[in-house]
Amino acid sequence: TRFESSFDLSPCGTRTYEIMSEPLRRVQNFPPFDIPKFLHNGHWTHDLSGGKAGSLGILKKFDSKGGAQSIMIKRCPISDAEHAKLILREINILRTVTHENLLQLMGMYFSEESGSKFIYHITIYCGEPLTKKIEEGRYSMEIARQWTRQLLLALQHLHMNDVVFRDLDKKNICIDANNKVTLTGFGKSRVIDRDNNMTANRGICPYMPIEYIVKWNEPYDAKGDIWAATTILCEMITGLQLFAGEKVKNTLKRQMEYCGPVEDSVLAKIQDDNDRRPLQAFNARCERKDFIAILREQLKKGRGITDDDILKHEEPLRAFIDNTLQFDASIRMSAEEALKHRFIHVPQQPTQPPAANHDLHTLKSLIDTELAFDQCLQLLIAQSGQP
Repeated sequence: TRFESSFDLSPCGTRTYEIMSEPLRRVQNFPPFDIPKFLHNGHWTHDLSGGKAGSLGILKKFDSKGGAQSIMIKRCPISDAEHAKLILREINILRTVTHENLLQLMGMYFSEESGSKFIYHITIYCGEPLTKKIEEGRYSMEIARQWTRQLLLALQHLHMNDVVFRDLDKKNICIDANNKVTLTGFGKSRVIDRDNNMTANRGICPYMPIEYIVKWNEPYDAKGDIWAATTILCEMITGLQLFAGEKVKNTLKRQMEYCGPVEDSVLAKIQDDNDRRPLQAFNARCERKDFIAILREQLKKGRGITDDDILKHEEPLRAFIDNTLQFDASIRMSAEEALKHRFIHVPQQPTQPPAANHDLHTLKSLIDTELAFDQCLQLLIAQSGQP
């Protein structure tokens, strides 16, 4: 199998490696994973483990012996129409919406082995997942605020381009050695459709707002991402998931226990009576809790963030949470408003994002069109440069 691509792997962006019709080679002692020939030239090393599971595929890191930036290659199996569509959606968003806190696509190629088809993405290595940082807990409240600010900048840029992420999770957020945040994993992202319903159940349960969990009577907007970002902030602080629940109904119940009853205006938007009735019945037993008390109670011992840190930021932190963790999305802060909030805002740093950098109609046609498997496959092969 051969591929065509070109991308920059230099530390300062001064040298471009042109990879034209290079044969692929199989990584030994590793499940099927084809890589470009130039990575076998002795100047690159890779770990011998089986790789890391990522959204849509398996990730493998390659380090340069010559000082170039490390890269990640993601192997995505094209197994069925739904999987192909998610891969196509992710690729087209990465190619059309760019920002310093969003993953940068450097190259891609197609491979076929024993009847199985794969698309490989090449991206800059952008650090360890936030999951690991939270588990270790060796950071301050100031660092947690800094990470949240960068995450909100990424979301603000997506939202101003009418893209809703929908799958915000600590596994999709990477942190490098300089505390730079990069948002990854765009397979479930969508262009906001204000004329038709957006589909529900698109994210990870503990971080999903109500409009992502149950089927909605009307279109929802991008503020579900802000709900998710705040739940992740709370987890950064305490080390525990705020709304932990193994099932959707448990997640909703925990949300109501903390956030209070679901407003009638929100209940009216739920399409299915079987989803609405249990929430109506549970409403009478719910009252909004003080989130500062919840964070102090959940805070794991031995972390970089202490109880004193929570109390030091008590008023702005409470206000930030209360203005984002609301069932009614119309009263949640937007990304732009959240960036201006006193808990997050850094006066010397601008919050105005760069201009939108794509044609919305073109992007919408690329990532939201209903395509058959063969159509998705042909588009993926064409975009990978495969002749």
